[in-house]
Amino acid sequence: MIRRGLDLVIERIALTAAQVDQYRLPEMPGTQTDSRANGFRAKHGKLMQVELDALDANLLRNLYQQGIDRYWDRSAYEAVLAREGAERAQLTKVCAKFKS
Repeated sequence: MIRRGLDLVIERIALTAAQVDQYRLPEMPGTQTDSRANGFRAKHGKLMQVELDALDANLLRNLYQQGIDRYWDRSAYEAVLAREGAERAQLTKVCAKFKS
């Protein structure tokens, strides 16, 4: 998906069909009148739904963290924090001159 000049990739972190099977999450009947029902049935072989809340909160948090960690550049983040600290210190000195 390209948006505002950026090439974005949407990655499903939770809830995947594999996770439904892996964690044996309870399935409920899908809504027959939903306009997407036929497409869902064709793709998954049955019409059902699973609540995201069925996943343990800690497990869900870990899944999201793993998803973020795949792309997080710690060294870049720390460099930005260091630069921000230096700029803050410089601005504090400038502001102190105006106060006195």
